[in-house]
Amino acid sequence: MNNFRLRLTPNDREIQLPFISTWDLNGVNEGIDEFQNEIAQKIINPIDDYEVTRFSHNSWSTGVTENLYTSVNYDFYFYNSVSDSSITATTNSNDWLLDYTANGLTTKEIYYYNNVFSKSYFKLDFYSNKISSSQQILLTIIIPTQQGKTMDATIGLNNVKIKIPSYELNYVGDKEGYYVYWLKDKQYLDVNTLYMTAKFYDASIGQFKRLMNVSQGNLLNKFNFPQQDNFYYTMELNYNNYTYEVFYEDNSGVRYRVGTSEQPIKWYEYVNP
Repeated sequence: MNNFRLRLTPNDREIQLPFISTWDLNGVNEGIDEFQNEIAQKIINPIDDYEVTRFSHNSWSTGVTENLYTSVNYDFYFYNSVSDSSITATTNSNDWLLDYTANGLTTKEIYYYNNVFSKSYFKLDFYSNKISSSQQILLTIIIPTQQGKTMDATIGLNNVKIKIPSYELNYVGDKEGYYVYWLKDKQYLDVNTLYMTAKFYDASIGQFKRLMNVSQGNLLNKFNFPQQDNFYYTMELNYNNYTYEVFYEDNSGVRYRVGTSEQPIKWYEYVNP
């Protein structure tokens, strides 16, 4: 830094400084605008993209032919017993049936779509993780009983067809519950993996029945087991082509795809002790 010595006389009325004292204001206005925008963003809620789009089931093949299929397949099994307390250590998976009558409904109630049947439905809930104490529910899908495959039955002397809890959902036909409607942009919530649970709303009793991904008849300890292993399927979302796939993970940690005709997504009624 240079030193300057100023000498004043009694008649001096001004001081001349031997250096430039102009100010550089370039960029000041831009800085003010940026500061104003920052304050405005703090005061006014920012714009978030909540637009949703539909994810469809990713195509699959049977391994026998090269044909590709897009349907997603669900099978729901009910515990076939008069009393839930009858489950014992010898109970096996054969006690769970792919049949609404195993849940106490009659053939007439199913065929004529009585309220106890038509008002019942399957409820699929999707969570952020498998830990109940920290998970958040992200979306829900309803599958009505009016959809589904049929089987032969008899009412009096008449041969009829009644619904069974087995579904082949697709773009056409039975399509309610086929699409997953989720955020189109990951800017707001960056989620690729969802964890699916299932319940059955039984209109005959006005309560939900919880479902498992395995039959209790196949478990050594039928009531004491890790819930995160037996109550969830994993759904993976693909943002490149807006499709989804569902996976089952066995006790050894091996994961394989389900939802095809050869490997449906199977749910089994949970029998509460």
